[in-house]
Amino acid sequence: MVQAERTQEAPRIDSWGKVSGSATFVEDMPELTGSLYAAPVKSPYAHARVGAIDVSRALALEGVSSVLYRDNLHEFGLQLDALAPLDPALIVGDKALYQGDLVAVVVASDLRTARRAAELVDVDYEILDPVFSAEAALQAGAPILHDHRGTNSIFDDSLMWGDIEDGFRQAVTIVERNLVSPTVFHHPMEPVGTGMVRFAGDIAEIWAPTNTPMRDASDIAHVLGVPADHVHLRVPYVGGGFGAKKTTREMAAALALSRKLRRPIRVVATGEESFHVAVRHAMEYRARVGVDAEGRLVALDVDLAVDCGAYFTGGKVATHNACTSAWGPYRVPHFRVRAKTAFTNKTPATPHRGTGKTQTTFAIECLMDEVARTISTDPVEFRERNVLLPGERVPERFTVEGSRIAGDSAPMTIDFPSLMREGMDALGPEQPPLSPSLVRGRGVSVSLRNWAKGSEESQASATLNPDGTVTVAHTASDLGQGIYNMISVVAAKTLGLDQAQIHVENPDTSTMLRFPGATAQRTTIELGNAVYAASTNLKRQIIDLAVESRGGTPDAWIIQGGSLWLGDVRYSLSDLAKEAPGVVLSAVGSDTEVYPTDDAFGETEFWTPGVAAAEVDVDRDTGEISVLRYAILAEAGKILHYNSARGQLEGGAVMGFGLALFEELRYEDGQVQNADAFQYRLPLMRDVPPSFQVLITENGDGPGPFGAKGIAQTSIPCVAPAVANAIFDAVGVPVSSTPITPEKVLRALGTLTDRP
Repeated sequence: MVQAERTQEAPRIDSWGKVSGSATFVEDMPELTGSLYAAPVKSPYAHARVGAIDVSRALALEGVSSVLYRDNLHEFGLQLDALAPLDPALIVGDKALYQGDLVAVVVASDLRTARRAAELVDVDYEILDPVFSAEAALQAGAPILHDHRGTNSIFDDSLMWGDIEDGFRQAVTIVERNLVSPTVFHHPMEPVGTGMVRFAGDIAEIWAPTNTPMRDASDIAHVLGVPADHVHLRVPYVGGGFGAKKTTREMAAALALSRKLRRPIRVVATGEESFHVAVRHAMEYRARVGVDAEGRLVALDVDLAVDCGAYFTGGKVATHNACTSAWGPYRVPHFRVRAKTAFTNKTPATPHRGTGKTQTTFAIECLMDEVARTISTDPVEFRERNVLLPGERVPERFTVEGSRIAGDSAPMTIDFPSLMREGMDALGPEQPPLSPSLVRGRGVSVSLRNWAKGSEESQASATLNPDGTVTVAHTASDLGQGIYNMISVVAAKTLGLDQAQIHVENPDTSTMLRFPGATAQRTTIELGNAVYAASTNLKRQIIDLAVESRGGTPDAWIIQGGSLWLGDVRYSLSDLAKEAPGVVLSAVGSDTEVYPTDDAFGETEFWTPGVAAAEVDVDRDTGEISVLRYAILAEAGKILHYNSARGQLEGGAVMGFGLALFEELRYEDGQVQNADAFQYRLPLMRDVPPSFQVLITENGDGPGPFGAKGIAQTSIPCVAPAVANAIFDAVGVPVSSTPITPEKVLRALGTLTDRP
């Protein structure tokens, strides 16, 4: 395997960090005359009855325009019954279910006044006992969050094949283990929930960072009781979101206030408030695994407890993803996974990079190392013996939630044994540690991600401008993924233009171009194919116009190097556009023109691997962990923009170091204890290993443009298990939960115990 060559130069970046001249975040949120500012009133308690609410002192403050809260919702024409019954209500009614639940929104002439007025809203709370884990929430007698349900259990899922009991009868060695992935915060650089809203006539306008603008606009239209095409959601070019960026309840409330007051309103979130907008699902993975006398897996039985927080936002997706990844990339003849999702008094959990799969990858990969060591087998050799090999398939028939399903998955194309050996070789020769108190270890981990074309269509449009450039419109948010680069590369290559001739618009739902959202590493494939189709359709129009104005046949014309060619005669696109001033060449394209829409359930079109190898030093005296060497291996299909692809893999791995070693939202004494940037530990540059390699192969076998595949999330899930397995190799004992702290290492070694 060799490192992929750079195939595209990065586009020019202007002083605002924008690509190809599209609007900046500052330009998208202009200083509008008469802007008001919103400030939220949020519950300080994780679980509390909400009694009387007195807003009189807030309204008496000079500069305050209005307060929206439970008792005056009827004045704002909201369709509250349009909300899903288990989603967060727009405003808290009689019960706050997590610390940060929205009780009211105040608007005032300036931000300072709005925040001061929010402090003056008097709320009577009756504090209730909270529950902070799915396991505790499912116990008899646990505090019930949603009283009308009478239970905290919200969703059960299961998947199985073979005969699990027969499998364990074949086993000669059985290993049981519990592994835990905690609640973490996505933690983008800027606060989550900042945006601006206004009503212009009967049009609701929103400027907000979100990765699902079309879906969010539709939801807001339902709540406001307006047609979907009357909500125009524009997404500025902003930093990473990782699943946390979305239109918030504060923005929807601000829109209701804006409609009544006829004034634009800014919503400015603080860093601390961001921690109460979105978190990752905590998950407990309880497994029993059996191997036969030859060291081959024969049975795997998994129980999952999934913590979805106070509301069911993304809980079904996370739980189902966890079920479909609970066995990893292994050949398991008898398998069963049963999952229970429960409400807890935590911030509502939302998709996080590798939704539901990062947690199970940590678990299954740590479990595989423990099984290997239990039967005295090298962990790499054990995996080589048990991974699915090229040409093999996952079982074609399985049971999901009690229903028999016939799957239709592609055969495996991934040579995991070669990738694992390549990763371990990339670490270089083993050398002894520099200090007697240090022990050194190496670990490997693998992951498997499937892709299946969903039923939602993706669209883009391409328009020829008078100056010969082409503008591409779409509704895919670029939250650091390099989506605009991808769009411009695909359009330029398809049209035969230079990348500098492509201008990429910011997402705007008023275009009504459909796209389900920049999630699940599907954007390159689905939107990329839509851009390819739109560019192909525009190219056909350009050549038809050239034939009409200059003669020749369509086959005789080509577009190359940014110009039109008829034989040896060159014509500029701008001249062609000027010669037909009344003609606008514009084309819409859909991914279904390139790759037909099909039912994604049970069907997998291709597989994407993740492989990582790590080397660590562990101080047996202090438990301190140092990651010395790390290697990522990825299979890209076709790299469209090398810097973007490499950046995604590197960024995912660095995020993975945080999940492995530092990140956890801690809940104690009825409160979250570290919901601020000073106490929530993120990885720093010094935490990145001195030796950090990214190895990418290109096979050209993906369904995306020019053979591309999605790779954005393949590097994240492998980090924690690779590091955990390296620590296991170094100290000889496993650690069963992330983050892997010095304290946990010392407890595993038995040198740190609780005082009596």
